[in-house]
Amino acid sequence: MPRTQTKALPLRRPLTRIENPVARLLAIVNAALTRRRDRALLARLDSHLLRDIGIDLEQAAQESAKPFWRP
Repeated sequence: MPRTQTKALPLRRPLTRIENPVARLLAIVNAALTRRRDRALLARLDSHLLRDIGIDLEQAAQESAKPFWRP
């Protein structure tokens, strides 16, 4: 069976390097919403899945308790 190649994701520029103010604002909002979503998903993982990604319940609870604006 032939292997399919996956496309590499484009590298994101750091938010501080985006010069257009509107584009920078949208990037900041997008990053905050992504953080919020990811932390909510992390909070729902059970200990088996957390162990697979190399963190324990306490670390997951600390990370998911952070507000969305904190990296």
